[in-house]
Amino acid sequence: MKKGKLEKIILYIVISVLFISLLTLIFFMNFSQVNLNINSDIWGPISTFTGALTGALISGSIAIYVMHRDISSRRGEKVKEINNNFKKSFELIDMWSNTYLQTLDSIHGFAKLKEGTKKNSMDIELNAMKECATRLEKINDDYIPQKVYKDFLDLKAIIDLTFHQYKAFISTIELLKSKDKLIVLNENNDLKKWILESNESIRKSFIGHLKVLQEYKSNLE
Repeated sequence: MKKGKLEKIILYIVISVLFISLLTLIFFMNFSQVNLNINSDIWGPISTFTGALTGALISGSIAIYVMHRDISSRRGEKVKEINNNFKKSFELIDMWSNTYLQTLDSIHGFAKLKEGTKKNSMDIELNAMKECATRLEKINDDYIPQKVYKDFLDLKAIIDLTFHQYKAFISTIELLKSKDKLIVLNENNDLKKWILESNESIRKSFIGHLKVLQEYKSNLE
C-alpha cells in the first residue's frame, strides 16, 4: 500500500473514533437526564469528562489538520520533483532527437548518390544514428510521465526502424575500385527506392511525437 493512501486511512480512522466517542457521550448524557435523577455531584465529573473530551477533539482536529497539510505538502513536492526530472530529461531527448533528424537528412542524401564513397559516408551516419538511439535508451523511463510515455517510446522505435532500414540497404552495396576510384557495382534498388520514398513520412511522424513531448514540457512552465 502506498504511503499516501495509508496516511489517509489513518486520518479517517482518527476522525471516526473521535466522532463516535462524541456521539456516545451525547447519547449517554441525554439518556441519563431522561431516566435518572442525577444530582449536581454526579454531573460534576461528567462535566469534567466532557471538557476533557472537548479538549481532545480540538487537539485531534488540529493534529488532523497538520497531518493533512503535511500530506498535501509532500504530494506537492513529489509532483515538483517529477516535473523537474522530466524537464531535465527532455533536454537530452530534444538534443539527441535533433541530432537524429540531422543524421537522417545526411544519410538520406548519401543514399541518392552514385559514387562509391557514399557507402563509407553512410556507415558513419549510421553509427551516429545508433549513438542517438543509445543515448535515448539510457534516459530513465521513470522520469517520463505516463501521458507522453508512448510518444517517447515511438521516438526510440522510429530511430531503431530507420537504423535497420539503412543498415540493410548499405549491406547490399557492392563496390568496385577502378583507377583509384570507387564505383557502385550493385545495390538493391527496390529497397533504396522504398527507403527514400518513406523518408518524409518517417521524419514527419518523428517530429510529431517530439512536439507532443515539447508541448507537455511547455505546459509545466
